[in-house]
Amino acid sequence: MFKQVIAKIFGDVAHGTTDSGDPVKVGGVARTTNPAAVGDGDRVNTFHDDVGRSVTYPYQVRDLVATARLSITASGEQTLLSGAASTFRDLVRISGANQSTNAVTISIRSATGAGIVHDFEIPANNTVEHSFLTPYPQNAAADAWTVTVDDFVSDGTTSNGTVIVDALFVNNV
Repeated sequence: MFKQVIAKIFGDVAHGTTDSGDPVKVGGVARTTNPAAVGDGDRVNTFHDDVGRSVTYPYQVRDLVATARLSITASGEQTLLSGAASTFRDLVRISGANQSTNAVTISIRSATGAGIVHDFEIPANNTVEHSFLTPYPQNAAADAWTVTVDDFVSDGTTSNGTVIVDALFVNNV
């Protein structure tokens, strides 16, 4: 024999009146930092920014977005964004403004001295931007993102110009 049980869930007041309970609230935890990672199959809380907006990846709470800007006038690997302890800084967007008289190639690395993860050419006196549909993941936490301008030519007395690199990152655990 089965007994049917009907449960009615409701709050204290009706929709459209001063908030104190009804309808039953669906909520989460306000975050300005990332939560600690949990194990496979563990229950988690939904999380929201500090004004209640639901956070869904690839977007991130404002406090966990990082920007970087680098002005390059010579060849060699240069740090675009320093690493942060226990944090992956995933690349969302990068642009390069080539103010030189030569086309250049921008090579991007997710760690100092590591292999190139992405590169793009910028024609002379031009700007190129790349936005990634899915953030480009950093290979290891706490590493710095670096940039090398290949084909940057200098005759020893006159620089051929400046390349400005701007980037947008999201911090993840």
